[in-house]
Amino acid sequence: WPGSTPRLAVVGTPGLMRSARPPTERVAKVLVATTNSPLGTALLPWSYCHLYMAALAPGLRRLMNGGVSVTLRIHPSESMNDYKQLTMRLGLSNIHIGARGPFSVAAADNDLLISPESSVALEAGAGGMPVMMWAGALTPSLRRRYLVPPLSESLPATFSTSDEFEDLVARILKEPSTGLDDAYKLGQRLGLFAMPADRDALSDTLRELAA
Repeated sequence: WPGSTPRLAVVGTPGLMRSARPPTERVAKVLVATTNSPLGTALLPWSYCHLYMAALAPGLRRLMNGGVSVTLRIHPSESMNDYKQLTMRLGLSNIHIGARGPFSVAAADNDLLISPESSVALEAGAGGMPVMMWAGALTPSLRRRYLVPPLSESLPATFSTSDEFEDLVARILKEPSTGLDDAYKLGQRLGLFAMPADRDALSDTLRELAA
């Protein structure tokens, strides 16, 4: 940074409520979240969204064939029509694309979140939701070098390939209570990096900025 390093004030996430969900005994509804549009960088290439959905496609078909309801929750900055076309090309034409709205509302009606590396994964974990997360194609050494915790860590219930995701899906379809163990562990770890909004911290920060 030129000059003095800026101070970062963490004030939390508006609307985030920590809650202890009862353990899921049967996975009936799965929420698939997308993330912000790619930036065309080495970490977020232009093909990021397609690579993510392509990695999910075989496993999502397996979930739906197993009687699980799958809803796609599109990031507010993204085009619903783009995802309709993408899901058609990937053989996911029968996937439900959810209505626009707060993530917390969508998450409350589902048993499991599948997400790329996004803030919604942290929010879901803070709310007691099990999470499976796509880690992209970055090697562990690159993750340690260029990312920050928790994304720089070796985390459970993460996957990079369609085969790895299908393996996770097979485990939760066969025995949900044990198959979700790692997804709960991941949610708990991610949830430590999210917190409800602190009104006092926000007020103090705003006063400091206005001074």
